[in-house]
Amino acid sequence: MRGLVSIFGVRAFRLLLAGWCLLGLVPRVVFAADLDVSVELQQKIDQSLARGVAWLKQRPFRHGTGEGSLVGYALLKAKVQPDAPDIIRHRDSILRRIQDGYYTDMPGVVSIINYEAGCDAMFLESLDAPSYQEQLTKLRDFLISRQLEAGGWYYPAVPVGATGDTSITQYAILGLWAIHRAGIDVPRDVWARCAKYLSTTQRGEGGFSYHPHEIQNADHSRSTASMTAAGYGTALITQLLLFGPDAAPQESANALPRKRFGVLEQLPDKEEEAKKIAARQAADKVSVSRETFKKMLPSAEAAVSRFFEDGLRGPHPIYFLYGCERAGAISGHKEFGAVNWYETGVDFLLKRQAADGSWDISGNYSAEVDTSFAILFLSRATKTLVPRPKKRLVAGGLLVGGRGLPDELDTVSVSGGELKPHVPKGDVDQLLAALEQPSEVNLPEVAQALIESVSLEKPDELIGNLPRLQQLVRHPDAEVRQVAVWALSRSGDIRQVPLLIATLDDPDLYVAWEASMGLCVVSRLPLGVTRAGDAEPLPIAPPGVQDDNPDPAQGAGWRTKQKAAWDAWYQRVRPYDERDNRRQIRPK
Repeated sequence: MRGLVSIFGVRAFRLLLAGWCLLGLVPRVVFAADLDVSVELQQKIDQSLARGVAWLKQRPFRHGTGEGSLVGYALLKAKVQPDAPDIIRHRDSILRRIQDGYYTDMPGVVSIINYEAGCDAMFLESLDAPSYQEQLTKLRDFLISRQLEAGGWYYPAVPVGATGDTSITQYAILGLWAIHRAGIDVPRDVWARCAKYLSTTQRGEGGFSYHPHEIQNADHSRSTASMTAAGYGTALITQLLLFGPDAAPQESANALPRKRFGVLEQLPDKEEEAKKIAARQAADKVSVSRETFKKMLPSAEAAVSRFFEDGLRGPHPIYFLYGCERAGAISGHKEFGAVNWYETGVDFLLKRQAADGSWDISGNYSAEVDTSFAILFLSRATKTLVPRPKKRLVAGGLLVGGRGLPDELDTVSVSGGELKPHVPKGDVDQLLAALEQPSEVNLPEVAQALIESVSLEKPDELIGNLPRLQQLVRHPDAEVRQVAVWALSRSGDIRQVPLLIATLDDPDLYVAWEASMGLCVVSRLPLGVTRAGDAEPLPIAPPGVQDDNPDPAQGAGWRTKQKAAWDAWYQRVRPYDERDNRRQIRPK
């Protein structure tokens, strides 16, 4: 997440700050730079990605095909402009196919149509979900119609006794997940039936097979590395969509989600909650308990770890790695067992990238497909898809033009003609304790709860926690540092200015930006600091920070000027007991 950086830009921030309004939270795109990798390895990853993208952009697009959608999806995830000519041509081909009834029961339809429908949905959602609601709805209906009674998906010609194909099921769920992210309703039964299918076809050692019903075919019914990664990732997606990222273990698929801290909203009335659960149970044909996933996921992850080396040696290594990337992103695990899956995968891919920038090491896939999978792995494409808390703080000035309007209007009230948030209930000390263990909590939710508690309820509680905040400003996690900088500046203690000035040198530009805005708050200079001799204040935001993946080197000059100007300001206003020369005190 970009954490506390306002989504409304520097100009809006200045207006908000002048009126002492609250800042919001926005998601942050995650790239390799956000991982615990060395600077040298990160540079190699970036160079590899650039070469792979350049090669893929030069290849002829297979317009109107599932392969073309996979290539287009990879390019979009690599930040290729959505109006690139090949992207537009492929989009038009996909729209024509859907309009012409391609996704209907037609004789002679190609056997990989379920794969293609899933990839087409991923492509259209990533391209511009609001613009293609009609087409994504048709893809939803098509994919749901193809789900077998047992819960999986298969080729159009389904043999007697088939329960599903783990690979096709994987891409059907990926497509439906994209459709769900586009805001189109997917019945809960779809996810629950798929979860049932996975729980019944998982083998005793935790792995998954290609065609679990083909007992007579050892090659298809035994566990493999690529199918185990596919089954594990698909199970994680269905769990996510049934329960959300923070569901308690005892909840069932029919239970209502709860907040981790209970500070963002009141829990629903018990009687009303019971009515909602009863209605949901009546509507759902299939119920899956959370216990199903508690049994399935640990053994599946252990199997992925055991199969990891086999997966890299097998016939589909990059397909396998992309499955691991999804599983790692959704589970939040950096290791599968003792395997650091990302660093191991990076090492594998860097060694096998061709001189022209492509990858072509899978026997029955094209180089375009292999290269797309490699790009999706290296850029950690799934990381951006894991849902974040939807609610945003609402304050005066944020709703101009409809921007900042929360997703659920029942979380706000009207006062004096303005939308205002319900006052949350939270313990600042408890929230700071959560920040000190960021791997164990939903960090964006904790950050938002802290902002609400400090801004609306308990600003004085920051004073007694200044030493903890000073330590958190030096935390290894950039998002934690960003929250700590925000809180430190809201303490109102001018003695924190030197630390905020020092934080302008933070290697993460968003943390440095937060320090810059925090200095504006402490100093009561909403337009920023002005250097001696200048007519205009310095820019509050570092250059390039509003890009998805800013280059920290761009901010070098900005940091130097900001530090010098703020240091000069602080020398003029700092407390007298910090002054080395008491003769600086002006006589009355």
